[in-house]
Amino acid sequence: MKAGERLFNCIGFGVLKLKRILVLAFATLAAVPALATYPNQTLDTFFTRVGMVGTPGFTNGSGTIISPNHVLTAKHVGGQRFYMSNDGINITTIVDAVSRVNHGNADLAILTFAPHTFASWYRPIYGYQIGQTATMVGFGVTATLRANGTGYNEIGLGQRRRVSHNVADTRVSATLGGGITNSISLMYDLDGAAGVPGDRNTLGSGDPVADEGGVLPGDSGGSWLINSGGNWRLIGVNSFINDVDGIGGSTNNFLDWGDQGGAVDVNEYSAWIEANAPVPEPASMIALGLGVAALAARRRKKA
Repeated sequence: MKAGERLFNCIGFGVLKLKRILVLAFATLAAVPALATYPNQTLDTFFTRVGMVGTPGFTNGSGTIISPNHVLTAKHVGGQRFYMSNDGINITTIVDAVSRVNHGNADLAILTFAPHTFASWYRPIYGYQIGQTATMVGFGVTATLRANGTGYNEIGLGQRRRVSHNVADTRVSATLGGGITNSISLMYDLDGAAGVPGDRNTLGSGDPVADEGGVLPGDSGGSWLINSGGNWRLIGVNSFINDVDGIGGSTNNFLDWGDQGGAVDVNEYSAWIEANAPVPEPASMIALGLGVAALAARRRKKA
């Protein structure tokens, strides 16, 4: 195996060799801004439950609110501060977690905040998601289509929430280094339109979906979301990108047609997530509401 290569055990698909991988945050370089989804789209004002994770004064990556007092992010994203934005660029709320727990193997971390810190969230949905078109949400710099049409080039405009889409083509077991081993992840590949220069299909879907794109370094902890029954639910947490041809030397080398990206599959870690980030079931919340109403009625009768 050449220097820089990693082997990913592909669940149900044999072995997938990734030439050059890059985790998607700079947790040890606090001054480096987080990066985000591409291609360059207008700011996202809808997915407000996706914010940025970092330390006081710096953001290292993204995170997703998954309960009234929990945020799910990537393990390699540092910090316990959560930055929220309504319009996708201006910080509207900053809150600090009271604790953080990292998964022992997977690229996942949960931040715990004071009870009832958040009013809404994107709860994980568990199940087989291969073939689903995911909505990927993240903050930071983006990329634009190259003049020669062979992929994208990274540009500035960082720390801004944007959205792109891609298909969960396969599921792999990823070893990323730094204590992140056997991280079961969903993967996409970047498809070009029919006839574009250098177009290649390296995973599953051969044609691009609407607004197809991907994620870049610093986007770790961001969301792969699907709409289920009218509710947005989380299926993956951004973790890494893979340069298929292994040229290296520039982030742009991860933006050729056929290059790939991965998000930790929350289905594989449902027990760990539920144990560390519980949320009341709707039935329990309804029962509590009825109890309060009954108590109020009893008090009125006594009065």
